[in-house]
Amino acid sequence: MSFKKYTFLVLILVLGMVAFVGLGCEPEDVEEVEEPDEEVDEPEEPEEVAYPERPIDIIVPSGTGGSTDVTARAISAHAHYLDTTTVVSNMPGAAFTIGTQHVADAEPDGYTLLVSTESPIAYGPLAMPEEVEYTLDDLEPVARISLNQFSIAINSERADELGIDDLNDLLDYTEENPGDLTVGYSSIVFDVWREVLLDMGHDLTVVLQDSGGDAAIAAAGGHIDVYFGAWPGIQPFYEDDSVKMLATLPYEFEDDIPSIEEYPEIDEAFGMSKYSVNSVYAPAGTPPEVIEHLEASFEEMFEDEGFTDMLSDQGLIPNFQGHAEFSAEMEEMIEQAQQFEEALATFGE
Repeated sequence: MSFKKYTFLVLILVLGMVAFVGLGCEPEDVEEVEEPDEEVDEPEEPEEVAYPERPIDIIVPSGTGGSTDVTARAISAHAHYLDTTTVVSNMPGAAFTIGTQHVADAEPDGYTLLVSTESPIAYGPLAMPEEVEYTLDDLEPVARISLNQFSIAINSERADELGIDDLNDLLDYTEENPGDLTVGYSSIVFDVWREVLLDMGHDLTVVLQDSGGDAAIAAAGGHIDVYFGAWPGIQPFYEDDSVKMLATLPYEFEDDIPSIEEYPEIDEAFGMSKYSVNSVYAPAGTPPEVIEHLEASFEEMFEDEGFTDMLSDQGLIPNFQGHAEFSAEMEEMIEQAQQFEEALATFGE
């Protein structure tokens, strides 16, 4: 075999081997490198609020003896339903607005509550726009507790002296002798009454009081002539004949005392101002679970006859209304209060 032929065969053989290796051997498997999973932040669950862990402060924006004070102390006497104790503090002044402002400014943690009528919330901003810095938006209605029964009374000796036996006699006297009789009250709602009567030609001189209880004591002692206020404050003085009762509002609740419904012209003129409720409020922003706890606690409290009897024995009508329903009612009350904006412009004058 010639050298060229031999070289050619070797070259063919080498090329064949290369082809064989290329075709028969698959490349080694390449191990895939897994990308590390990106860490996804799990949404944090809200911390459970441990409530209550200490006593609750109940602020009454009036002095002692009135319907709000009676309501607050009935709650305090049954505070075990709240799973804690309570401290009732009276913070009177400026027609309930000082105590209400205090609660509106308080930490929204459920440990500062307001027990009040709707008056400083519905009427306060209208009567004192320069002084009152809160609105309903700064408070959270928790529950309605009781309905007020109002009354109009006059010092018994003064009534005998002037020959005033009923409300018509009082109206006639104040028309013929404008400003001669003084009237005492603590709530702005009663200023609505005074202004409505003034528009009808019946003029009384107002002497503002720190609470309904103070107004009742002043009327019984002859320091003022006429009392506008809730029944609990004046009841003991009616029973000992220190005052003569002229009318109850909005309904009759004593057989020998006429209801305002017997005086249709006055009844219509007073409108929604003759209705009032004592209720519990928290600062706006109070956690929903705290509001729920309070609402459930008050509802359970109403199942205790000792609690409801304590209210009714003081002339109040126990009447529970929960958070959602009461919040809607407050919105409606504030809207209705607008009809008295003009009358309230002269509050305190």
